[in-house]
Order: sequence, then C-alpha cells, then structure tokens
Amino acid sequence: MVKIKYNGSTIASLEAGQTARLHTKDTSLDGDIIITVPADMGGNEGGEEGLAAGLYETGTTTLIKSWDELLAEGVVHVEDGVVFTNYYYDEDEDEDINTSASVLAGDLVLPDGIITLNRYAFACCFKLQGVVIPDSVTSIGSSAFYACSLRSIAFGENSQLTSIGDRAFDTSGLTSITIPDSVTEIGSYAFSWSSLTSITFKGTPSEISDDIFEECDHLSTINAPWAEGEVANAPWGAENATINYNYTGE
Repeated sequence: MVKIKYNGSTIASLEAGQTARLHTKDTSLDGDIIITVPADMGGNEGGEEGLAAGLYETGTTTLIKSWDELLAEGVVHVEDGVVFTNYYYDEDEDEDINTSASVLAGDLVLPDGIITLNRYAFACCFKLQGVVIPDSVTSIGSSAFYACSLRSIAFGENSQLTSIGDRAFDTSGLTSITIPDSVTEIGSYAFSWSSLTSITFKGTPSEISDDIFEECDHLSTINAPWAEGEVANAPWGAENATINYNYTGE
C-alpha cells in the first residue's frame, strides 16, 4: 500500500495496480496529476482507507449497497422528494466533508419519485462513478456533484429536469453529458473546473450563464440545436471549444 500525503496528512492509500487522479485548482500546475501504483509493487497491509479532496478512484463499476440499504443505514436521505447525503463544511478545519463518500462507490440509480437533488447532495463523493437520474427530478441543486468523481450521468427520455444549479458539477470528473430538452436554466460555473470534453444539448435553454464552462480546459465540443446568437453569452467560458450550431444529432 502507498500512502499519499498533502501538507503532512494522508489523503489517500492506494493498493498495487490502483490509479488515482488529483484534480487541482492550483494554476501553477499544468492539468491533472495522475498517480499510479505499479501492479507488481508490494506493500504493508492496513493503513487509511478512502479518498479525499478531489482525489478520484477508478475501476469501481457497481454500487456496493442497494438503495434501500443506503437509506436504512443513513448514507442517503430523502425528505419530501429531496435527496441528500451526509455532507457538511467543517469551519474549524476549513474542509468539505461527506461521511457518505466511502460507501457511495460505483454506479447509483436513483429511484423514481425524487424531485430535487439537494444543494451539495453528492458533493465530495470520491468513489461515485455514474448516476442515473429518474424522469421525476426537476432540479439539480447548486454544487450537487461538487468535487465528485462522477464520470457519467444519464437522464430518461421523458426527463422533467428544468434547472441545473450554480456549480452543480464544479470540479467533478464528468467527461460528457447530454442535457435534456426540458432544461431551461443553467447556473453560474455549473461545469467549471470539470473534466468535461463534450456536451450535447437536446433543447434550447432560455438562460445559460456566461461562465458555466470556466476553466474546462478539455472541453472541445459543444453540440447546440439552436442557431448562432439565439442563446446569449456564447461560448459560455469555453473559449477553445467548437460549437456545432443547428445540431441535429447526425
């Protein structure tokens, strides 16, 4: 086992063959930091578990507990259609903490009936790889997937989603997304500092903030079904991306 430390504290422990990515806002660093432990490297048993502060684990493909188990154990909570986890901000330590993060590993399918993903709902979930959003969800709250390792997100054909909040996917591992045609509003810095490489809009939002793609260095393609100039604030912070206007999916 290899321990990775930052400012004297262990922030991750990797076994042989594991790879992690450190996504940082430090502008003095060029891109993400990739850390790989060779498969033939030995190590001592034990040590700290889990990942922290933007360090993403790869290779997990299935959720280790069912939705009912997650509810029963208090890993996730649902109140009046609003889903949230055990995220909080520790003012004394100046640190984002989510005690649900070590359990939410792999792919999560949210059940129908959920209406809102609460503010910081899955923030700092460093093992979460994919999420399927049911048609019943109408809003994704601000910072819902902030600093989350999320790689993929899927919506149903009849999605009722109307709004994506400020910084909803800020500093996430999301690489691509298709925005449902029901979405009308996307908040400030919604995808900033994420790993996004492409995004496809199925409809024409009435409002897109001018900075939703701020610092998305890897974003190369924006597929938009509307005509150039129809939606204000282009290119929405994505200075180096190609915008395919009047996109039909062909």
